[in-house]
Amino acid sequence: MRQVSEVDLELLDGYLDDTLSPGQVQHVSLRLAAEPELAAAMHELRALRTLRLAAWRSMEPSDAWATRVARRVNAVTGRERRQRILRRTVRFAAATAAAVSVFVAGWFLRSPASPGVLAREAPRDAAPVQHSSVGSYQVTVIDGTGRALPVQSFSAIDEARQFAQDVVQFEARRQEARQGETKLVSERF
Repeated sequence: MRQVSEVDLELLDGYLDDTLSPGQVQHVSLRLAAEPELAAAMHELRALRTLRLAAWRSMEPSDAWATRVARRVNAVTGRERRQRILRRTVRFAAATAAAVSVFVAGWFLRSPASPGVLAREAPRDAAPVQHSSVGSYQVTVIDGTGRALPVQSFSAIDEARQFAQDVVQFEARRQEARQGETKLVSERF
């Protein structure tokens, strides 16, 4: 721009932006008609504005491009959300599996239940000794939680009764040893 002051350039910018008062617009119009250098500067400013406007418009995305970008962003955020949910679910499942594993391990590693005998020392003809149809007698041993342990079979009722008494006696000694009342020296009855 040729020999136009900064003040005149600002005045021309205001004129092009329609930010001048009506008196200032009239003053600039008179000067543009009277001063060819100011008119040439105005023409260059308009050309530069048109060029800038075209450049900015060319940089604006099209609606199709903006839609594609929005879809990509939604896909990425959706994928991240699903991965976050999956990680949270996996952590919860792992924690649950660990808790169950610890519980099961504790269950199996706990001290074995003392095999209390089915009925206290039962009278001679009452259960623990049961007659089976095969001609043998069975003694069922039940632990302290009420679970039946393996059944022992005998061919004579006296042997079955003796076994049941031995188990009752063994359990009584074992309980005494656990409670510290007596010391178990031998497993013999």
